[in-house]
Amino acid sequence: ANVKKQPNGDVEIAPLPNPNAPDISIASKAYAFYIYYMDPSLDPIKYEKEVEKARLKEQRGNLPLFIAIDAYMSKKKLGFEKIQFKSSAISALIKKGVPVYAALNVPKAFLEHIEKRQEEREALTSMKAWGSALKKSEKQILSDLARAPADSRGMLVIGFNPDTKEYLVQLPHLEDSKTFWMSENECEAALVKDMAYAAKL
Repeated sequence: ANVKKQPNGDVEIAPLPNPNAPDISIASKAYAFYIYYMDPSLDPIKYEKEVEKARLKEQRGNLPLFIAIDAYMSKKKLGFEKIQFKSSAISALIKKGVPVYAALNVPKAFLEHIEKRQEEREALTSMKAWGSALKKSEKQILSDLARAPADSRGMLVIGFNPDTKEYLVQLPHLEDSKTFWMSENECEAALVKDMAYAAKL
């Protein structure tokens, strides 16, 4: 019920709600968004304590943060597993209303470029025409990403378009948790150490 297919071919999950919890740090906010979507009974204070414990262990090389998140979700009879960032896997999850968590290297300049491109995308009525404009823009962005310093952010993939091979991404760290479209090639280039996860079905 929360998945809609638009006339232009976009398949989207409704943007994930903000837990509105000041106790949650920026570093773990994307995880919190994800868990809150899967389980609205999220206790932000307990969650942040678990994350903080995991972060301290991770600094000692003992426990990656996502394992702690998986443990937290398992208590809720959910789970968190690593997936391949491939269109077949992501589209299947989104069709079922399950978003994907991904760590992407997206510098500020890149986000500014994407926001401008978003306006162009929304102004077009033909996705065929957009495909040509996207390829031109993508070439510049991929070049910029190759030279950009590391600036990893937790993001949520909540939509896709099979014709243009784009993903709808929500960035919890931005004001109002903005959403924007990135091409498949851009996402793959920006993905940090294959860090893509989803709730276990």
